[in-house]
Parts: sequence; C-alpha cells; structure tokens
Amino acid sequence: MQKIIIQGGNKLSGKINISSAKNACLPIIASLIAMRAHVLLLNAPLIDDVSVMAKVIEQLGGKYEYVQSGLLIDTENVNLFEADSCICERARASFFIVGALIARFKKAVVPLPGGCKIGNRPVDIHIDAMNQLGVSSLIDKNKVIFSGENAKSGKVTLSYPSVGATVNAICLSAFLSGESTIYNAAREPEIVDLCNFLIACGCNIKGVGSSCLRIEGVQALKPISIEYQPIKDRIEAGSYMCMSAITGGELSFEFDNFAHLGAVIDKFNECGVGIRISKNELHLCSSAHINAFSLIADVYPAFPTDMQALFMALATKASGDSIIEDRVFKDRFALCDELTKMGAQIIYENGKAIIKGGKLLKGSSVYATDLRAGAALICVALIAEGESEILNSKIINRGYENIIEKLSLLGAKIKANI
Repeated sequence: MQKIIIQGGNKLSGKINISSAKNACLPIIASLIAMRAHVLLLNAPLIDDVSVMAKVIEQLGGKYEYVQSGLLIDTENVNLFEADSCICERARASFFIVGALIARFKKAVVPLPGGCKIGNRPVDIHIDAMNQLGVSSLIDKNKVIFSGENAKSGKVTLSYPSVGATVNAICLSAFLSGESTIYNAAREPEIVDLCNFLIACGCNIKGVGSSCLRIEGVQALKPISIEYQPIKDRIEAGSYMCMSAITGGELSFEFDNFAHLGAVIDKFNECGVGIRISKNELHLCSSAHINAFSLIADVYPAFPTDMQALFMALATKASGDSIIEDRVFKDRFALCDELTKMGAQIIYENGKAIIKGGKLLKGSSVYATDLRAGAALICVALIAEGESEILNSKIINRGYENIIEKLSLLGAKIKANI
C-alpha cells in the first residue's frame, strides 16, 4: 500500500502554481461526448480523476493525450453508448456522461458510480432530471439503462442543487430542439465554467451563474476544434492555504477569480490568518495563533464541503473549541477517528464535530479514508511532533497534482513510500 511519510515541524512558505480545476475539467470532458470535438484543455491536471474521465472517453471510442500544455480530447469517433464498469467505478464523476451520451445516441448504459466513501450520494436526482426531459430509465443490478427516444426539451426542477445532476441536465438540454429551463440548478463556479465552455462551442445558455438556466437547444453542432482554459482549482488553492497557515508560514499564488474563494477567505480572516490580494495574486501570512471558529459547509456560495476536512485540520491548532457541520455530506466525518490517533480531541454528535484545539499532536500511522481527508491528514502531520505516515495515500492523487513536489518546494519534509 502506498503511503506518504512526513516529518513535522517545518514552516511552509513560498509561491506555488494552482492547476486548472479538477471539478471543472470533469464535466467539460463529459460534455464532449455529445459533440464531434477536438479540444485542448489547457493546464489540465495530471491527476487520477481526470485521467479516469479521459479513459472513459477512450473506452467509448474517442482518444486522449496529455501534452505539455494540457489534455487533448478527441470525440470524433465515439461510437459506444455503454460505459465500462471497471473504469467508471474508480470515479464518482463518471456518471456525468449520462446526459451527453443520451444527447448523442438517444440511449446510455452507465454503471453506478464509485469514488470516495463520504456518505450517501444517490443518483436519483440525476435519474429524475433525465425523466423530466422524457428519458426513461431502468436500474439493472449495478448499472442504469437510459432510453432517450422520446427525449424532449422542457422544464427540469431539481429537488436539490446537485452539481452532477445539473451537469447531466445541461448536457442533454443543450442538444434537444426547443427551450429547456433548469430550476434549482447548482451555481458552483465549475458549473459556470461548463456553461461558458459550451457557449464557446456554439450552445445557447442564459442565466449562467444563477439557479435558473435557460437553454435553447441545438440538435447538432458542426465539428469543433478549440483550446479552452478551465478555471483554476479553488479547492487545491484552499488546501495549500490551510497547509501553510497551520505551520505559521507564508504563501502566495496567482488565481483567476478570487470570488470563487470568497467563503474560504472569509473563514481565514475569522481565524486570524492574514490574507492580502494584489491584482491576480493572493498572499497568505499566518502566525502561531489561530482563532477558533464555527463552520457550516453547504452548497455554493456557502463554504465548500470539499474544504471542511482541511479546516478541521486547522482547528486542531486553534485556540479554543471549533464547531464544524456539513449539510452537503452529513456523514463526511470519518476523518475524526484518524485525527484522534494523532492526539486531536474531537467530539462528534448530532451531525457536528467539536474540535478542541491546541492539544499536543504526535506523529502516527493514519489512513486516508477519502481524498480530502487525506489532504487534511497531511495538514496535521506537518505540525505533529515526530514522523507520521499516511496510508492509502494514492487516493490523494485523485485531486492533487504533484502534491509531494509542491510541498517539498515550500519546505515540507515529505516523501512517498510504497
């Protein structure tokens, strides 16, 4: 089993590069199935989740290639409507291909998704969205069979602003004749980026950035060949901010839209971590003292669920008790047990974690239960006394490109071991 070994006690300071957002690249790659396209996604991260989605394209008959400037995707010859379960089980986002497959083939067979075990993440919202657009569906063991022969434009009302269901509704509606309206759509920056990409390809989408999207479908697009720069990864940026802040270090990086980091920056300010933004660059300056805080993770523009584990790590150093609640993935607290092995004092009750900060943290052998929990364990290991080893560290590669190299450049004593 792959593991990461960290010697605690070093400040993290310096400048890093933030990759294009994983959660922006995945929907864009999925949407390409609906088109005959040759697309270069600039600065696309070489991480497992993006590679898995690219492999899905390849399995369906397309092509992909990582080049120096990013990821090349070719969907000209996609000719299959059934996705391979062995590939799809490796990433939750594989279910994003449903809408695009139906748009291209009027049918789709997609395995139930895999990914991180972070609580209940049903696909019923995806299925209901497809049903509202005239698509019939059948769950057969571990896969869902969709028939879109009677698919038509119309109104879709999501029972919850699911990012994935919004992706599928957009990717199908964009290629159905007539106007569709998606109510209670997800508003995440990555959804906005998907819409902007599709508009660049010739689609007609109004209300971008709002919870109500109006889409005038086009039945077919001419073959396209474009380069596109996805937005930068706000979760990667926030993760390195936590890692530097917990060590009392200084960090800087360039970013394309600081509004995407708004809730995270606000929480750092509450913690007493200095943040200064100059043009397109952010500067973080931390100290030995971190204020305790309360945090509720919810859908955008609220504090992101993907950052709550990192702030739980930060809370272990804070002065006083911090309280964390997650309204997106209410069971996303397996991290608590691992942090207690390192000396953290955490009480979990009634869906909330209470972290009693300022306790002595010691290096230990811990297990990364999911992607963001793995990053949070790195965060605590950076200040723990002695050496820590993080087992199942391969899962961290799903969302962070060259994390060991980046942290080493900032001053961390970190290495991988198999």
